[in-house]
Amino acid sequence: MEEEIVKEVTKNEMKPLSKIIRDAYRNHKYKNNIVRHENTYITLKNDEQYIMYCSCCWDKDKELIQMDKLHAGRISCPNCKQICCYDRNLYNEAMTIRKPIVDNVTNRRR
Repeated sequence: MEEEIVKEVTKNEMKPLSKIIRDAYRNHKYKNNIVRHENTYITLKNDEQYIMYCSCCWDKDKELIQMDKLHAGRISCPNCKQICCYDRNLYNEAMTIRKPIVDNVTNRRR
């Protein structure tokens, strides 16, 4: 019984240490490959697919979480739910089209 308790305590003490080691390894592996953009996403150098990853998840957990593309030039992280704009022109274009529609609906309700 005592051996099981000692094993469990040792195992629980190792979890934070293994996370520290994993984060340090990932940080070292990707340190020179991370490209930060104005918005809250990162990409990897020489990535021909230009995959956008969540910078918040990278900063917090050293996890490369691929962002999901939404409409109107926006992307969302499936992990932390952050939403940001990757293409300001697409966003502005969508808002230009959407604003008159919203205004018409608002005016009808009055």
